[in-house]
Amino acid sequence: MQSLIDLNYSDSNVTSLSHILTIHNFSKEYKGGLALEIGSYQGHATLAMALAGLNIVSYDIDPTQKQYREKLLEDFN
Repeated sequence: MQSLIDLNYSDSNVTSLSHILTIHNFSKEYKGGLALEIGSYQGHATLAMALAGLNIVSYDIDPTQKQYREKLLEDFN
């Protein structure tokens, strides 16, 4: 299983690890629920919510990023 800590946070457009962990911890309260995400660059927040037990529907105008996020979620949704 992919760990949130092991993701690449070096790009300046990527949300910080501390914020991703906050999203993950907050999302645990809604385990089994559904989340709609509109874009998320490399999918860190998407994965954080999925690891917390949410089912994710993700939309993005950039099909490359959407495919990347969907690949991350294959094991969780």
